[in-house]
Amino acid sequence: MLLQDVLRESIAILHKSGIDTPALDAGVIICSVLGKEKAFLYAHGEYAVDSASLELINNKIQKRAMGIPLQYITGKQEFMSLTFNVNPHVLIPRQDTEILVEHVINEIREKEIHAPYILDIGTGSGCIVLSILHYVNDCRAIAVDISPDALRTAYVNSKNLGLSDRVKFYCSDLFDELYKLPEQERKFDIIVSNPPYIPASDIEKLDAGVRDFEPILALNGGESGIDFYRKIADQCGKFLKKRGILCVEVGINQAPIVAEIFSKVLTNISIIKDYNNIERVVCGEIN
Repeated sequence: MLLQDVLRESIAILHKSGIDTPALDAGVIICSVLGKEKAFLYAHGEYAVDSASLELINNKIQKRAMGIPLQYITGKQEFMSLTFNVNPHVLIPRQDTEILVEHVINEIREKEIHAPYILDIGTGSGCIVLSILHYVNDCRAIAVDISPDALRTAYVNSKNLGLSDRVKFYCSDLFDELYKLPEQERKFDIIVSNPPYIPASDIEKLDAGVRDFEPILALNGGESGIDFYRKIADQCGKFLKKRGILCVEVGINQAPIVAEIFSKVLTNISIIKDYNNIERVVCGEIN
């Protein structure tokens, strides 16, 4: 079957299924299967797609038509100009979270933190901590997650990015397993986290692609959506060095209440807005 016909039929299937961007998604899927760049689709319409590739394309197109996120189908997502493996065990990295990473990197540079030691709570795919490690060469880190499957994904990403020698992974519910480490290994310059922050009552209102396919553990922030911020604030003082920094991503309209929670244990509280002018990151410093 000719490539131009495969593309046309794939777009038609996705359009009929109500996918918002049928042409874009069809192109991404076809390119991922064929191992080609996007330009190839339009420059080589007469290219003959072999039967094995055609079967795989059709299978992936049907999955997308069912609403499965494109990133889970291709197994890839770009974040901070890096490519991360993703699967249904981890939240799909989003551009909003790049604000958190950029702010942490700026803090390291502006405060001239030498060889920063970082803790990432709820690491998921590892996109936050691994991006920081990539752009800060003398940084090392510990990353924790309650999901063993998520940790396996993060470890693979650390290997793929050549960063596995600078990060250790622990299966832990927040700080629990870190208490077992020697004291010098559990004092951090920076703690960073994008914890679950969707109020439990709002889960059903989420976009179907998120609600039905992304891991509930990475979404459900408890009754009010701020459960994890309280838990992190309660214990962060035991794990931050003097003048250590805590930075977290927050949901829409959550920044003021998270800032208030943090103000009980931290100073120099700041709120950072994302590219859409939404308050997205809350940071503070331990005395």
